Amino acid sequence: MKIISLYISGLKMSLRNIRMTFLIYSINLILALLVIFPLLSFLKAGFGNSMLPDAMLKGFDFTSFTEFLRSVKGMSNNIVQARWMILFYFVVSIFFAGGMLFVFAKSEKFSIKTFLNGCVHYFFRFFKLFFYMLIFNLLDTLVVYLPLSLIINGVSDSVASEASLFYIVLFGVLIHLVLFIILQMIAYYTKIRIVSEDSRKVFRSIFKSIKFVFKNFISTFSLFLLQLVVPILLIVVILFLNNTIGMTSAITILIMFILQQMFVFSRVFVRMWIYASQFILYSEHNR
Repeated sequence: MKIISLYISGLKMSLRNIRMTFLIYSINLILALLVIFPLLSFLKAGFGNSMLPDAMLKGFDFTSFTEFLRSVKGMSNNIVQARWMILFYFVVSIFFAGGMLFVFAKSEKFSIKTFLNGCVHYFFRFFKLFFYMLIFNLLDTLVVYLPLSLIINGVSDSVASEASLFYIVLFGVLIHLVLFIILQMIAYYTKIRIVSEDSRKVFRSIFKSIKFVFKNFISTFSLFLLQLVVPILLIVVILFLNNTIGMTSAITILIMFILQQMFVFSRVFVRMWIYASQFILYSEHNR
């Protein structure tokens, strides 16, 4: 019941700071448009007066797809630019995390000044944390899949059926998933610790967060699993609507664009909700 209470408290905290969601969504939308408009221009130049886009809207067709691949040749410079924008968008998401948590730590009404101060103040520490966690995730992958590959190679000739190999692989994937979730939890609580203590020792904060997560494993893990419910539901809903409505005409494209923007806004809000719930849990255990 305590986990449900933390979950609801995080929701209330996020709703009190709903303007922060609008701000982050608006910036995300501007960045997305900076990617989309150049993309549309070079696709238009590549297709010219071709009927290929109309053909592709009706469904997958291998002939149309191969024609599409031929059409986009020579557009590599534009694609590279789009990749840089996507990378920039990713960096901005790290930038926003500091602002979110700083607003929660201040326990005051949201203001753009407070949010931006937090974004700037903690950016380099969070960026350093990202690289540390990337290394941990790579090591996690090696620890799971290197032994798994050796096991499969060792038993592949002796197992009775391919089903046995499937269950071995499935077991390895589940272990990797659990370890990935734990690493995500550690990353979240490290950010919270850095902001709460204004710590500049990122590596030390990681190990303190590892201790915190495992000391309170039932509550931290249960809360994280509960926090996955809404994002998964959102993904299921948008996929269902995409398959049901489709994008075969101007009106359906407009409808799907609006629905997708609602999904993006919800995703921003849910991310803030996750931070808020975890921040409250961390604060309760460190009073």
